[in-house]
Amino acid sequence: MKRYKEFQFGWWLLAFFVPIYVAIFYMYVNQSGERPIPLSVLIIFSLLFSVIYILFYGMTTLIDEKEISICFGIGLIRKRIMLQNIVSVEEVKNPWYYGWGIRLIPNGMLYNIGGFKAVEIKLKDTTSSIRIGTRNSSRLLQQINNRLSH
Repeated sequence: MKRYKEFQFGWWLLAFFVPIYVAIFYMYVNQSGERPIPLSVLIIFSLLFSVIYILFYGMTTLIDEKEISICFGIGLIRKRIMLQNIVSVEEVKNPWYYGWGIRLIPNGMLYNIGGFKAVEIKLKDTTSSIRIGTRNSSRLLQQINNRLSH
């Protein structure tokens, strides 16, 4: 069976960081205010924003014959779910207050980079569940169910 791969870009991260960074850079260049921003602060913010962006710029969901893998950014942050441990899978819609990123939610963990559609996975060895955010929840559900039936 062919490997399934879905990538979602985190536009909200750009929308959040770019205006803040532009404002900090503008204040540094123009030496605004009574206490202007020193070069060290600009460098620290640049490094901090760069690291956060590299770690969370997108989310890739991969499914093969043995596991589901969820990777954020360049792949340092990841979660693997073995297909043999899955009890059930269903489409769900996340409430707006669940947010985006890696979150602890009332019944488990959420891995989401944007939007509200998700697939909820219940596992054999725990009562908690895992929600994977996706643009196309019906397709992700179908891909997981196809592999579970084999």
